[in-house]
This record gives sequence, C-alpha cells and structure tokens, in this order.
Amino acid sequence: MGAGFMKYQPFKDVLGLSIVLLVFYLIAYGIGFIESMTVYAFYTALIMTSGAAINLVGATLSPQYFDEELKSNLDNGGKDVVYVLTMPFLLFFSFSAASYLGWQAYGSDFMLLGSNNPLAWLAYGADNFIRAACFDFAEIYHFDLSQIEHNEEYWPSTFVFVFRTAMSISVVTVVFKAVKLLRSRR
Repeated sequence: MGAGFMKYQPFKDVLGLSIVLLVFYLIAYGIGFIESMTVYAFYTALIMTSGAAINLVGATLSPQYFDEELKSNLDNGGKDVVYVLTMPFLLFFSFSAASYLGWQAYGSDFMLLGSNNPLAWLAYGADNFIRAACFDFAEIYHFDLSQIEHNEEYWPSTFVFVFRTAMSISVVTVVFKAVKLLRSRR
C-alpha cells in the first residue's frame, strides 16, 4: 500500500463522526421530553434526514465515486471517502431521531407501538437499515429487531421509503464499487 494510506486513516474519522452523531441522537432524544420543542425538533431532524438521504445518493452516484480508485483517493487525502462512509451513519442516526421525535410530536399518527427507550428507537433505525440493505429480506421472513412500525399514512410511509431507498442505493453502489475494484486487480 502507498505511503499516503498509512498517513491517513479514514476509519478513525468515521468512528469520531459516529460518536458525534450518537451524542446528537441522545440530545435529540432528550429534547423529545420537552413538549414545547418536540415539533420543532422533529422538523429539524426530518430536514436533516432528507438532506442526508439526498447527499448520500448524490455522493454514491457521482461519476467521481465510480471512476476513481479507492486507494488513489486515500493516497490523495481521501476526505470524500470519509464523507461517503459517514453519510449512512448520519442518515441512520437522523432517521432514528426523527422517528422518535415524530412519535413524540404526533403519536400514533406517525409511529405505532412507540417506546420511550432510546435503544428501541435505534433498533427501529437498525431494523429499517437491515431491510434496506438486504432488499426486504428481513420483512419477507418476519425478522424484526423492533416492534415499532410506521403509520401507514402517506407521510410516515414516504419518510420510511426515502430512508430505505437511500440506503439501498448506497449499498448497491458500494457492492458495485467493490466488484469493480476486485475485477481491476485481476
């Protein structure tokens, strides 16, 4: 491996950003208990989730991401690799926070079988991530990490659809990139 790879370690950045996102999630969770701020916090988290989904899809579908070698990108600083790697984490945490805050703000009009346990809402986010990453394998075989479900009305369903679509596109892109890298090494 090149010398640039040894100097720059993107996974430390990813880990650091993930910890920051976890703290953000816990702050959002705490704000959910302040009744007067719940609606505003929900829409803020909803906007963050939408922005993260758009950025993730845009970053993973950009021609640069497909055309550049991962190693050469890391050798040249690799900041956009960290960006692409951390976007799913941002989307995951903001989705979990927005789901919880939506339930706090609108109750069963947004989410069903709500819980005040912060781990339950992270499990709901993980459940939806697994469903997106495995192309609904978990849903077809009734493998559930969470008992929380979204209301089947238009807006809650659209919210979950956008999250799953962004995650599915990013997973397909990462697999495509990995296959391309493996073929180029032959």
